[in-house]
Amino acid sequence: MSDKPPGRHRQLGILNRFFGVSSLKITIESQTFEFETTDEFRKFLAARTEIPASKMQKMLEKADRYLVEEAKQLAEAEHKINERLAATVRDPGSIDSYLNDATMVRFTQDYDWRQIMFELSKHSTDFSEFKLEAVAAYLAYLQSRINIVNGIIKDRDSRARMQAPDKESLDTIETVVTGASVDYSDTADIEESIRVQAMKTSHVDEHAIPAEFTRIPRGQTVIVDVGKISRLPVKIASHAFIVDNSGSEPLLISRKGDRYSLKSGENLIGRSSKCSIVLDSGFDDISRQHLIIEYYPDKTLHFTDLSSSGTQLRKNVYKIKPE
Repeated sequence: MSDKPPGRHRQLGILNRFFGVSSLKITIESQTFEFETTDEFRKFLAARTEIPASKMQKMLEKADRYLVEEAKQLAEAEHKINERLAATVRDPGSIDSYLNDATMVRFTQDYDWRQIMFELSKHSTDFSEFKLEAVAAYLAYLQSRINIVNGIIKDRDSRARMQAPDKESLDTIETVVTGASVDYSDTADIEESIRVQAMKTSHVDEHAIPAEFTRIPRGQTVIVDVGKISRLPVKIASHAFIVDNSGSEPLLISRKGDRYSLKSGENLIGRSSKCSIVLDSGFDDISRQHLIIEYYPDKTLHFTDLSSSGTQLRKNVYKIKPE
């Protein structure tokens, strides 16, 4: 027999049976659910921390000013719940008074959260652990909403910047591609400008210039043969870059003309100080560790996207590296 002491939830079950404490029962839309342990209850709640598709669609339809206000309200609600959870470290029983005194409208009706909290408020302090699990799960749900709202706002802002780039940036990227400066007075799509102008130079294979960008598979390595491509456009999140392969070693060049050397082997790109190529805070939708570009002597570049916002190339430019 093992000398290992029983786990916390097993101990709780033994004490509950000894003192006659029953399992947790809650009723949602006339259906009764029963949970013997907090582990069971946690699994039940886990599926309710993601955002419903209907809620997502409504968020996408909202104007910016409403999204900003929603983000503010969600952050305030998250802060208050975090304070309450912190208080339970000193006084675990305080979660009971929190739910007993709570106005249930403070909880959303999505996934029946409001009903769950109301049902829990009717139970005694014997079920404090279940109540803590519910509040922690609801906090995770709020964080999911905050992330999505902020993501929509950031995406719209990035799109607006891409649709109305400043003249200085356009002139710089044009110089990178063709070696000449052109006056853009009315341009809506920076990627189209790169493509059209790059096709005019004899140094670039026109079939390798992306008329349409497509996201490379996240977590998979893709290979680009740059032996005949001196300038390869690439989008990192919403930002246009060019890999210039015309010199002794390739360069990663931003719209504004910032140049980063791609050394032989692995180059980790992102906003983290741990990256070999550190992009500044102006690239706010680029992940802290966004992308790996590996450069090999056979004139191939290996791209591995690690991010949530993606890296884009033209599909027929790359091939997926075999496992």
